[in-house]
Amino acid sequence: MVRHYISAATDRPEHTIEQAEVGGAAATLFEDGCTNSIAIDTNDKAAFRGIERALSQHNYENHVQLVNAFDFVNTIEKRYQFTE
Repeated sequence: MVRHYISAATDRPEHTIEQAEVGGAAATLFEDGCTNSIAIDTNDKAAFRGIERALSQHNYENHVQLVNAFDFVNTIEKRYQFTE
């Protein structure tokens, strides 16, 4: 389901989409009781929406959060004042 959603949203062939494995890993963590929430760190909104949609089929939609990778890096750089 994740792979199909991303493919349809981005016009990419399904066999080239790797982000679907993230959805499978998230589902496994939920099902095994290892976590009750997950943050997906990506800039690929189609991938996130596909993962979120698939997880919602199992009532986990309120347990998934999108973390924009660029915003995350900027926050870390500002917080820790990295210099060259």
